[in-house]
Order: sequence, then C-alpha cells, then structure tokens
Amino acid sequence: MTLINSFIIDVWKQNIQDFKEFGELAKQANCTTGKMYFRGLQYQCLLFIPVYYIPILYILSVLPLAVIFSAINNTITDTIILTAAVAMITLFMIIFVVFARLIKTKGHPQMKKNLIEKFIDEKPVKKVK
Repeated sequence: MTLINSFIIDVWKQNIQDFKEFGELAKQANCTTGKMYFRGLQYQCLLFIPVYYIPILYILSVLPLAVIFSAINNTITDTIILTAAVAMITLFMIIFVVFARLIKTKGHPQMKKNLIEKFIDEKPVKKVK
C-alpha cells in the first residue's frame, strides 16, 4: 500500500498543490516574464497528469490481461514471446514513471526556488492611486 501511496496518491496531491501555488506565484510576480514562467509551470502540472498516470494504468492493467489472453488463445511459444514483449514494455514504463517522479520530487522544487528568488520581490509593492 505504501508503494501505491508513494507513486499515485502523493504525486497527485503534490501536483494539485503545485498547480495552486504556481497560480498564486504568477499573481505575485513582479514582471511579465515571471508571470509567464509561473503560468507555464502551472500548465505543466496539468500536462503531467496524463503523462504520468497513463503509463501507471498500463502497468497495472495490460500485463495481466496480456498474459491471460495469450494463454487462452495461443500456443506456449506465442505466450512466452508475447509475455516477454509485454514485460519489456512494462519495464520501460516503470523506468519512465520512476524517472518522471524523481524529476517531479527532486528537480521541480529547486527550479521553483530559483524562479521565486528571481521573479518575486520580498517586500510588498505599494500601489499608487
């Protein structure tokens, strides 16, 4: 259960939190370039959802189904070849998901910190009427 929490639920919560936070940072940015960067990161959070979760759905569903259907309809040799092919694809998907999660948890916060230092002023700006 902790693996499911780590790879599915925690990443989902972090993604939603990042989406909201980047929206707020875009409002606080002191220049148009900063606003564009933060809005871009906000939309990147939206695009991360299908890119990350489609391979997870594939891993959880396709491998067992391929093994079951190949065992029913084909010979032993076909079953072994199909299972090996699906297992290789699944291995690549697992590597992709781990790499994407690593970037999201390790690289993304550092990039966010650098952009905040560059584009967000520490002191509040006085509005002129």
